[in-house]
Amino acid sequence: MLKEQWEKLLISIGSALEKNPDLEGMKQILSLSYYDLPYHLKICLLYLSLYPEDFKIERDSLIQQWIAEGFVGVERCLSLEDVAEGYFNELINRSMVQPMDIKSDGRAHACRVHDVMLELIVSKAIEENFVTLIGGHPVPTSFVQGNVRRLSIQCDSEIPKIQGGMNLYHVRTLTSFAQANLVPPLSEFRVLQVLNLEGCQGFSENSLKEISNLFQLKYLSLRRTWISNLPPEIGDLQTLETLDIRDTNIEELPGTITGLDQLKYILSGGYAWGKVKVPDGIGSMTSLRAISGLDICRSSASALQELGNLKSLMELAINWTDFTSGNVKHQEAMMTTLGKLGTNNLQSFAICSRNLNSLEFLDSWSPPPNRLQKFRLSAYYFLPRVPRWMAPLCNLIDLNINIAELTNEDILILRELPSLLYLDLWLKSPQKDDTIVIHGVGFPYLKELLFSCEGTCLMFEPGAMPKLERLSTTVHVIRAKAYSLQFGIEHLKSLKQINIQVLCSGASASDIKHVEQAISTTVSYHPNHPRMNIEKHGVDLNLEERNKREHSENKNMEKLASKEDINHTNKKRRKLQIEEHHSSSA
Repeated sequence: MLKEQWEKLLISIGSALEKNPDLEGMKQILSLSYYDLPYHLKICLLYLSLYPEDFKIERDSLIQQWIAEGFVGVERCLSLEDVAEGYFNELINRSMVQPMDIKSDGRAHACRVHDVMLELIVSKAIEENFVTLIGGHPVPTSFVQGNVRRLSIQCDSEIPKIQGGMNLYHVRTLTSFAQANLVPPLSEFRVLQVLNLEGCQGFSENSLKEISNLFQLKYLSLRRTWISNLPPEIGDLQTLETLDIRDTNIEELPGTITGLDQLKYILSGGYAWGKVKVPDGIGSMTSLRAISGLDICRSSASALQELGNLKSLMELAINWTDFTSGNVKHQEAMMTTLGKLGTNNLQSFAICSRNLNSLEFLDSWSPPPNRLQKFRLSAYYFLPRVPRWMAPLCNLIDLNINIAELTNEDILILRELPSLLYLDLWLKSPQKDDTIVIHGVGFPYLKELLFSCEGTCLMFEPGAMPKLERLSTTVHVIRAKAYSLQFGIEHLKSLKQINIQVLCSGASASDIKHVEQAISTTVSYHPNHPRMNIEKHGVDLNLEERNKREHSENKNMEKLASKEDINHTNKKRRKLQIEEHHSSSA
C-alpha cells in the first residue's frame, strides 16, 4: 500500500508539472499537504531539510535524532522509539516521504524525499528559521545572520562568505556532509544536542578535543569518519544517548564511557570489521538498548558476563573473531550471558564470524529467549541441527541459520514457528537427499525464503508456504534431471519474485538450456507472473556460446567442463552476507 500511495503522488506531480511548468501549481498542492500535518509531524518533516537531495535517510538514525531534539511526545505504554517510528510511518502513509528498504515485516528501514517535496520543505524550514543550510540550496542572506538553530553544511562553496556572520551559540543540531576542516570549532557551540558527522572526510581525534563542552549532547555520529580513538572526555557527555562509530578505526572505548548512564545505543562495526572490545564495567550501563559490532574474543570474560546484567538490552550483534581452536572461558561466559538476556528483553541477536571454528555453544541457549524476534548466524560454521530451544519461540520473525544436516525434525521445528516471516537457510553439502520436500502444512506466514545448498533442491507440494512472496534458491542441473525438473513453483500461490542460482558444474550446454527453459516455462505459467532472475554458476560462458553457434549450424554439442567450484560460489555468497551483516544487524 505504501508503494502505491507514493506512485500516486508521483503521478499527480507529473500531471501538475505538465500543466504548470513553473512548478507553482505543484508547490500549491504540496503546501496544502504540508499545512494539513499536525504540529509534531510538521517539525519532523522540516528536520529532513538537513539532508541533501537523493540522500538515503536511515529510519533508526533519524528517529534517534528526533528524540534527541525533543520532537517526540510521551505516549502511554510506548517507548519514545516506538512513538517516533509511528511518526516515521505516518509521514510515509501521507506520501510525504518515499519508503525504502522495506523488509518482510512490512517496515521501511529508510526513506528518501522527492526533489520537489524537498524544495518545499527547505523553503518552509528557511522561512521559519528552522534550519540554516550552507550549500545544497540557495540560502537567503537575511536568514543567515543572527541566531542559527540547526546548521547543515552540504558543500564547500559558501563557507568563507557565510560562516563569519553566524551566531552558533544556539545551534541544536549540526550536520556536515563536507570536509572536516569546514566544520566550526566545537567550542562555538553551547547547546548542541545532535552532532551528525557521518561521512565527514578528514575528521580526526583532534577535532574532538573540546567535546566535553557539549554538556547537552544526546546524539553523536562519527560514522565513516575513520577516526581511531575516542578521547576520555567522552565520559563527560552525561546526557549522551546514541554513539554511532560504525565504519571507523576505533578498536577500544575509553574506560570513562561506562559512566554514561543514559547511553542507549553503542553502534560499531559496519562494513568495516568490528574490533571494538567490550569495556570492563559495562554492566553498570543499565540504559543500553542496543549494542552492535563488539568483538567478543578481544574482550575479557568478566566483561562478557557483565553484559548479562543489561536488563534493558533489546538488540545484541557481536563478532566472534577467535581463529584459534576455541576459547572455552569466552564460550561459557557467552552461554551464561545469553541465558540471562533471554529471560529479560532481548529481541534481536546476531553473531558474525569469518572463521570455521565451532559456535556449537549456540545450541545450548538456556532458558529459551522467549521474546526473541530475530536470530542471525552469519558465518562459515554450520550448527549440527536446528537448536531445539527455537521450537517454542512464538515471536521469531527473522531467522538466518546454517545447518550441517537438515532432518525431518529440523523441518518440523522451522515450519511450526508461528510468526516466521523471513528464513535464510544455508545447508552444508552434500546432504543425504537430492531434494527437500516442502509439504502443504506449516510456514503459515513466511514471506521470504533464501535457500542455498550444493546438490540439493527444494520441491514444493500443493499448499506449501501459502504466503511466500520472494524465493531465492539453487538448482543443480545434474541433480534436477533426476526428478524431471519438477520444482513445484506453481504451487506457491503468493509468489511475486524468484531468484534462482543454476549450478552448472559438470553439465552440458544442452542440459543447462533445458533446465533454464523448464524454470522459465513454469514461472511463465504462474498466475501471478512473478519477476524472475536466473544466475548461472560453474559454467564456462565462452564455451557455452560456442556450443550454441555449433548447434545452430547443426553440429554436435560439446559438453562443458566446469572450472568453478560450487562450494566457492556458496562461500562467496555467505561472505557477502557476512559483510552486509555489519551494517544491518543492529
